[in-house]
Amino acid sequence: MKSIGRTKHKSLIKINEKTLLENILFNLSQFGIKDHVIATGYKENSIKKILKKYKNLNFKLVNIKNFKTRGSSYSLFKASKYCLNYKNILMTHADIFFDNLLLKKVIDCKKKNVIGYVKKKHINISEKGFIIKFDKTKEIQKLDLKKNFKKKTNNEIICINKFTNIKLKKLREYLKKYFKDNDNRQTWEVPFNLFINKNNEKFYAAGLKNKFWFNINTYEEMMNAKKYYLENLKI
Repeated sequence: MKSIGRTKHKSLIKINEKTLLENILFNLSQFGIKDHVIATGYKENSIKKILKKYKNLNFKLVNIKNFKTRGSSYSLFKASKYCLNYKNILMTHADIFFDNLLLKKVIDCKKKNVIGYVKKKHINISEKGFIIKFDKTKEIQKLDLKKNFKKKTNNEIICINKFTNIKLKKLREYLKKYFKDNDNRQTWEVPFNLFINKNNEKFYAAGLKNKFWFNINTYEEMMNAKKYYLENLKI
């Protein structure tokens, strides 16, 4: 994020009049979601300051120690402990800006365990983008980086997922074993792909075509999202 990332948490970057985090909270609130578990680490106090404004929502903050050497798979593992009392759980990244119809598609999907995606042109997905392959029933067969797929696949993961507490508990147990022998700096998609294939766990894809979705990892991605907002969404 160039100099921006040295002073500000990514989730607190403003694309429109609100931060990425506040946009996500607003989108979730459209579906009556009030309870949130948030993994924090870098600039935790600045996140707390934002959350204080939302008196009608409930937050559990899970501090990730040594966050500089931990990946999103580890954050998922630590935060999931506080989600298991709920029947259904949504998992999102905090650095995404997206069309709320994508969230609706995941929530409304009749399948219980769902990975969200957006269908794009293959050239619009970066080599570092994670994509999924699924069959005619939408059951997921593979989840990996674009560069590791031999054939062109257009379905980019949007980091909006839905789990039952039973499935999340299984995933949590798998991650605990995974970290004993593997790197806990990995992003969640890497062990998740192994979880699906080694354990024969069933997950399904839910998504839409050509809806806007940005994952803000770089300065360029931030500027692309702001440009899109100004040209297509600002009234």
